[in-house]
Order: sequence, then C-alpha cells, then structure tokens
Amino acid sequence: MTFWIPAKELVPMLMILECSASLLFIRNVFNDINWHTVGFVVAGASISIPLALQVLMRLPAEITHIIIAALLMIACITLITHKRFIVSAGKFTWIATGITMGIFGGLGSIGGMAGMVILLSTSHDATRTRATMIALLLFTSLYGLSFSFINGLMTSVVLNRLSIVFIPMLVGLYIGHLCFKQYGKSLRTATLLLLSILSATMMMQSVWHLLQ
Repeated sequence: MTFWIPAKELVPMLMILECSASLLFIRNVFNDINWHTVGFVVAGASISIPLALQVLMRLPAEITHIIIAALLMIACITLITHKRFIVSAGKFTWIATGITMGIFGGLGSIGGMAGMVILLSTSHDATRTRATMIALLLFTSLYGLSFSFINGLMTSVVLNRLSIVFIPMLVGLYIGHLCFKQYGKSLRTATLLLLSILSATMMMQSVWHLLQ
C-alpha cells in the first residue's frame, strides 16, 4: 500500500491496522512480552513520533520513502550476514530503538519493520520477539494516532480506505499466525529477506516517481 497511497493518508491508516492486529493477539502472548524492553522503546518513540509526523506533513513522500527504505535494507542485509549492529541491549539502546521506530513509523509507516529488524538482532527467541513486537506496535500506534488526530491526518478518506482493506488484513493475520505456529524459529531469515525485498521495491518505486 505504501506504493500507491500518499504517506499522509497511509500512516494513520496503518496505525489503526497495527492497533487492531495487536489487540487480536496480545492476550495470547502477554506472558512472553519483555516489558522492560517495551517501556524504554515506547519512551523513545514518544519523543520522535510527534516530530516525524510534523516532518511528514512537509516533505515529499518519495524522499522519505527512499531514505527509510535504504536504511532498512542495509539493516536487513547486516542481520542476514550475521553482522549484528547491537552490541548490548541496555536501556539506552532500547530508547534509541524507540526513537528509530518513531521516525520510521511517522515518516513512512514502517516503524514496525524497523523495530522487528532491531529485535531480531537480539538474543530473544522468535516467540519472545514476536510477543514484544506486538506490544510495541500497540502502544506506539495508539500514541501516534493521538497525534494524527491533533494534526488533522485522520480524515474520511483514511477511514473509507481502511474499511476496504480491513477484512483482507484479518485474513493475512490468520495465515501469518498459522505459519508462525509451524515454522516459528525458522522465520528469522525469511522475514529479513522479505523486508529487504520490500525495502528495495519501495526505494525503486520512489526514485521512479521522482524522475517522472
């Protein structure tokens, strides 16, 4: 959706979808959530989300997508080649992670992708990583939605488009849930490869739009 919907409309729409998805699963993964990590990440995101939304309202969507897609692709390739960029998972690292998620989410609606890349570089197993990511998406999306309302980004166009994609999203969530139950620990590399492909596609699409 990032390719054909303006970022100003897409960001609040995806925040609603992320909240809905997180609410569906958080009860089942509650005991696996690393609440220490969640607290520091949300604290960092609370700083950057309002700033990122302000920038989103001023910069062309293509430029923000190119920058974020390039950074995310580099991060994915780094993890695939087992060259970790997180040395220690302390509180300052998690605050920086939150700031990063807020910037990526506010500018290009891919804060969850950025957060997953960083969490996958830690020693958490797949179950704990997934549970923590669900909690992070819930809290950061709720926070971001509040600022979307304040800045006038939540419009009738957003709600109309949301009504169209909501059911397909639920189907995708169910399929993803089944795949995770069967292939949980083997999903790490596949997830990173998919994120790399999506990032490269986003970057090429945005460059093409700028050249036209």
